[in-house]
Amino acid sequence: MSVSATAQRLVDALVSVYPECMREGLDRLDIDLDPELEAAETAATEQLRKGLEELLGQPFTQQRRGPLEVFQAAFSGPTAILVSRGMSPLDRDETTVNALPGDVFGLAPASSREISDEIFEAHMSWGIEKAKAMRGLVMGRVLGFEKTGEGDSVVVFIHGFPLDHRMWLPLSSVIGERHRCLIVDLSGRGRSELDAASSIGGHAADVLATMDQIGVDDFHLVGLSMGGYIALALAEVAPHRLRSLTLADTRSGADDEKGREARVAMIQRIADGEAAEVVGGMADNLLASSTPEAIRELVLTMGLATPVETLIADVTAIRDRPDRSSVLGDLSIPVMVVVGAEDAITPPDEAETMARSVGARYEVIGEAGHLAPLEKPTEIAEALLDFWSD
Repeated sequence: MSVSATAQRLVDALVSVYPECMREGLDRLDIDLDPELEAAETAATEQLRKGLEELLGQPFTQQRRGPLEVFQAAFSGPTAILVSRGMSPLDRDETTVNALPGDVFGLAPASSREISDEIFEAHMSWGIEKAKAMRGLVMGRVLGFEKTGEGDSVVVFIHGFPLDHRMWLPLSSVIGERHRCLIVDLSGRGRSELDAASSIGGHAADVLATMDQIGVDDFHLVGLSMGGYIALALAEVAPHRLRSLTLADTRSGADDEKGREARVAMIQRIADGEAAEVVGGMADNLLASSTPEAIRELVLTMGLATPVETLIADVTAIRDRPDRSSVLGDLSIPVMVVVGAEDAITPPDEAETMARSVGARYEVIGEAGHLAPLEKPTEIAEALLDFWSD
């Protein structure tokens, strides 16, 4: 598994500073760097990089020790040489009280702050990245999902609001000829008999937990509308899990004040017993004018099947989501932005601006509205297959 950019920065920093730390430790002991110790330093440096990249390339839940422990353990070779020469261990006085168990000569720094500001900053950045990911992984719950298709590569689809996994079935029937499709039902609806997540990040955690449960390490990720918000939240905490990201009829930014006020009004209407009216009105706005009536009926069926509590939780999560434009800009994986030509909610000009800002592939689907993958599944499937084949 690949190492994230933040983790790689820490690896490079620790490896580059190791020789300096070892020589400073030897200087404190008034010991010259002879050929035997120099060879041990070279071997330890090579093993240090290998050990750090192996550790930090694993999912956070499988990392049984921290990078600083690996760094400190790299001093065991030189320590063993000094022991073999009959050197007496240092007394545990006030100058060596922070020495680590087994580090009888105090060669290894006891903390990243002790090494340098640069190392400390890199270590803290990695710690923040891990904290974000672990928060999601710990809170995540296993979702219900539909599995279709065969193939070595996995595609995970995340539906929009107020829909469920059924919106992706027409498209997955085409994609499934070459890829294994996992189509989740977000919490609070369909096959996921769970309370609805209270945040976009919570939904992302559920998707990650589901992939962990079924043993999927990396995957192509496709999200529509709210599913796009969730996809970006997932990319924020686990970019190393993604082979590519496709954002359909969505945006990376947060709601402006007007948008938030509209969400509040929608929540109030749903709470006041007008869920059916809200869903019905949304169906008209989500689809292109030429979309067949059967698709409109499916949208209504999915929306009306979504519990009121879930509708409210979803709108609240959408309202409160943060701006993740910087997440999109930081990704090093292939990204594609897809939008319906008649999307009135996230219009093509906005989608194009988002795509161009990060150098993403950009596709406009004719005669489609905000639910382009449902309205024009064959066209979207062809775009996806071509995108993944590049």
